[in-house]
Amino acid sequence: HWQIPLGRRFRALKLWFVLRIYGVEGLQKYIRHSIDLAKRFEAYVTADDTFELVTERSMGLVCFRMK
Repeated sequence: HWQIPLGRRFRALKLWFVLRIYGVEGLQKYIRHSIDLAKRFEAYVTADDTFELVTERSMGLVCFRMK
């Protein structure tokens, strides 16, 4: 039974292709770049009086709301 399962979601092949194309270093670079963008966006949100942060930034996720 060595075939691609078609009955349920199959994510391992997608992950394998990403690792194969970008490599570990490329994937690390992409994640670091996303985190840097989130830091920059967090600075923009805190500098503007219209918005406020709801929680701390977590990696690349910034939760904010209008005051």
